[in-house]
Amino acid sequence: MLLFLNLKTLVKKMPLYFMMIVLVVFFTVTGTIVVYNYYLTSNLESRYYIEKERSYTISENFSDIDNQLETLLKEHRSDIQRIFVTFRNNNDTILSDYFGESSMLFKVQLGRFFDDTAANQILIPTNTPNGADYIGQTYRIEDEEFQVIGISSIDAYEIPYQTLKVKERIGQVVVVVVHNLKEDSKKMLVNNIKRIFQTEQIEIPIPPINGALSVDYIIFFSIILLGILNLSYIYISIMEKRKKQQAIFHILGCSRPKLIGLYLSEIFIIVTVSFFLCALFSKFVLFNIFHAFDEFYYHVINVKQYFFLYVGYTSPILFVLLYQLVHFFRKTPFELKRK
Repeated sequence: MLLFLNLKTLVKKMPLYFMMIVLVVFFTVTGTIVVYNYYLTSNLESRYYIEKERSYTISENFSDIDNQLETLLKEHRSDIQRIFVTFRNNNDTILSDYFGESSMLFKVQLGRFFDDTAANQILIPTNTPNGADYIGQTYRIEDEEFQVIGISSIDAYEIPYQTLKVKERIGQVVVVVVHNLKEDSKKMLVNNIKRIFQTEQIEIPIPPINGALSVDYIIFFSIILLGILNLSYIYISIMEKRKKQQAIFHILGCSRPKLIGLYLSEIFIIVTVSFFLCALFSKFVLFNIFHAFDEFYYHVINVKQYFFLYVGYTSPILFVLLYQLVHFFRKTPFELKRK
């Protein structure tokens, strides 16, 4: 009851400060969502390819592809994270994962992922205009028909490997190794790939530049940091104007831990409600506006990722304000009242 009375007092007696808090949270959260959504949409394809520096591409001599892959896995199963094949169908790129999995945080943007029926199913690329209209329709690969069951999370068509009956269609095999594979193991893998596939044409990945930091991450964390600093400054300013109220709470027997919990709960409610409203605004208004100007820009953040953003945004705010409130309430009630 005291918490909601405190909130009511803040809204009525300090509306300017309350609006400043709401605006800081609104712009910070909206900016964070936009940057994170851009990061996801711009990195979906590279995420499936699981970082170019770990992908070895073979482009010829698939004489007996199933036996070749089985032999490779027998010798290097612990070194390999994923294998997929690609081929062209007219101007479209078709991709098929040998393990029948997806490396994505979310497998499809819309619809469903492959089931175990081994039926002719296909996912259409993530950037397909009006892609939802194609779900349930058929897609032809030469003389075969595939039912569209969803929209992929990458910029390529996807089919289950077991439905790839004509292996001669395969144009590339991509072998993705596990993280931190030793150089000796990499060299052995390359030599065995050359032996098994009887080819010297292997695209070996270029090692990444150590210490390189994504611009997306810099912008993402800069927005959150600015939001935390602004919010903490505004809230401490509010606390300075509430000294009389705090002194009265002290005198009436409210302990410092309870007061700190009261004010932390207040900012927690404000931030939580504002975050929820920002998420709704971004999903149903802002991204629809973006999509109207660019049909390939759309909302891809799912519920789990929104929860990740919420925790990542509110946790540092509460920790920073907890530190400031503990420091603020070191003063005695009489010091607060006197000031």
